Amino acid sequence: MARFGWHSGKVLATSYEFAKNTSSKYGLDLSNLTPSNADVKLTNDVCILTGAGTPTDDNTGNDVAGPGSLYVDVTNSNHYINAGTKASTVWKLVTRAA
Repeated sequence: MARFGWHSGKVLATSYEFAKNTSSKYGLDLSNLTPSNADVKLTNDVCILTGAGTPTDDNTGNDVAGPGSLYVDVTNSNHYINAGTKASTVWKLVTRAA
């Protein structure tokens, strides 16, 4: 059975419990939680982070966001990918068509 949990390893709920106990219209709504490091952490240290403004290289997500992690700038509607390492992030703007 699939599980949902935080980076600390504490399991919040099994997928069955989550589906049964939520009234959210979203598959997985994390908006009421306050993450300490990243909004979502996947395998291989890939994370999804959000923030207001451009991420700072060698600061934003250091020791949390591995290569390939995504940062969403909610102020300017931009996305960035970590092209550096988990220890030293290097954020590259994802370009888009006009």
